[in-house]
Amino acid sequence: MSSNRILENDLPIDPTTKYTNWDCPEAINFPLFLSTLKDLHQTGSLPTTFVSNEIKNAHSDVKTYGLYELVRRLSLRVNEVLNELAEDGDKNNEWYFVLVDGFLLYYDPEVIKELDVKLFVRADHDTLKQRREDRAGYITVEDPPDYFDKIVWPSYVEFHKHLSINGVKSGHTVIEDLVVLDTNNEENFGENLEEAVETVIRFIERSYNISIL
Repeated sequence: MSSNRILENDLPIDPTTKYTNWDCPEAINFPLFLSTLKDLHQTGSLPTTFVSNEIKNAHSDVKTYGLYELVRRLSLRVNEVLNELAEDGDKNNEWYFVLVDGFLLYYDPEVIKELDVKLFVRADHDTLKQRREDRAGYITVEDPPDYFDKIVWPSYVEFHKHLSINGVKSGHTVIEDLVVLDTNNEENFGENLEEAVETVIRFIERSYNISIL
């Protein structure tokens, strides 16, 4: 889900580089973002005014590493959970899963409250830089040659330093149910996918106060 960017003409200009800064909190319409999330919780559907830009972006296929079989197994796992709920008498067990993606997803505390399952996809400087350089067909303008090192990475560090991740308590915000997925190695994609699905299942179990093996 991604439609809360500020229009390009309204984006701030970095005072040092004079680049248009797409990677700061001012580039996100947080009131609209929060309103959209609240509508989702209340109605179970996106507002009619919602327009996603994600479909305009080009995407590269992830190497499978046997993912087809994993996806099949995880799909069965989720269906087992939902079927168990139905057998226990929950007739209103239709779930809508909405993936909310954002580079500043854990910046605004009010937004954090609206996220039922919280996954933090982490990678190091070199990996993130390479992925940024490799992306093609993205809807924003092409990055200047030094944009990542002068804007993207400093912003990433600055606007995540308030978080405490993996038990490190140096930050100001501790998100107790935040699951951190390290993604430097693409071969870990399957392991991360499985952890993400199991995290969703744990949320369902907590919601119904049940335990499904």
